[in-house]
Amino acid sequence: MDALLGHYNSRVRVLSLAVGYVKYRALSFLHTYANKTTGIALCFSPILHQFFELNLIIFVLCVIASLSAVEELIINYNTLKNLIGTLIVYALRVAAKNVKYLYYSEMNLKLQRLRCGFYSGSSTK
Repeated sequence: MDALLGHYNSRVRVLSLAVGYVKYRALSFLHTYANKTTGIALCFSPILHQFFELNLIIFVLCVIASLSAVEELIINYNTLKNLIGTLIVYALRVAAKNVKYLYYSEMNLKLQRLRCGFYSGSSTK
């Protein structure tokens, strides 16, 4: 069970790093409270070994580390999702502005042609 949790933890941690890399273009190690709790628990594990069985200590450490990795993944994913959403909204605004500009420039061209007599509709004889 401990090996399974450790393997799960490492996969989640790698996935979190990949999501953070996509967002920041650098490896992102977040200093969350869960990560700090994992570090404190790891530091106290030799002392706790005097009172508890080693398998129990390893199991608790793996659970805390797994929860920490999941929290980091959620934070990275949500910020990436917000970044992607912001970029999509910005791209839509730019596209709408360009369409509006093209429409108005086309209308201005038609108005200029009307003023010059290109679309007068009547033929001069």
